[in-house]
Amino acid sequence: MGDKPPHKAVCAWWAQPVKNKPGTLLSGGGRRRAHGFTIVELMVVIAIVAIATAVALPDMSTWLVNSRIQEAAGHFQQDVQWARAYALRTDQEVDVAVTATGAGGCSWSMTLPTMNSAIQGAPAMPAGIFTTRYPGISCSAGATATFPLTLMPNGTIFAPPAGGGPPAITDSYLSFTATSDTSKFATWLVKYYGAGELRSCVMAPLGAQNPVPTCANQ
Repeated sequence: MGDKPPHKAVCAWWAQPVKNKPGTLLSGGGRRRAHGFTIVELMVVIAIVAIATAVALPDMSTWLVNSRIQEAAGHFQQDVQWARAYALRTDQEVDVAVTATGAGGCSWSMTLPTMNSAIQGAPAMPAGIFTTRYPGISCSAGATATFPLTLMPNGTIFAPPAGGGPPAITDSYLSFTATSDTSKFATWLVKYYGAGELRSCVMAPLGAQNPVPTCANQ
């Protein structure tokens, strides 16, 4: 008879101190505290993410353009290496016609000797494909805008010299960079040497010590 009514027992349990209710998170007033983020906390997180994104985007854009510049230079170097290897393997000359139009991009194609009455397939880069694959990338030549590279069976390279003139065993280059804001981006060179060496590298800044384009790590 002296037992408390059920509803009074529940009220008495709810009024117990916090330490008597293990596993229950309560605030100082004895009420249950909801878990999660407040609006202020969410706004702070969003602001931090927005600032980090604004800082990272310009760097990412620069990285993407520099990556395309390097890839375009490497593509040209790889194709000329292929032509040189073909000339050495077949003991015949291979001509590479190059057109470098600055902001208009680059194009190159090869003329291969006939082997067993069949023309072998060869790599090429039409101008339209260059501008599609490498948008915003310009290409300039050390000699004239349109010139031939002749890969000889003995490994040497005939090309117009940088100052112009008839093809000879000479050194020159093709440069690749962005079509605008060039100071923000790297310039890559593909240097070809009369002895047959081909090299792709970042161009050193022009100045008194480097009056002509040279590799930065040369």
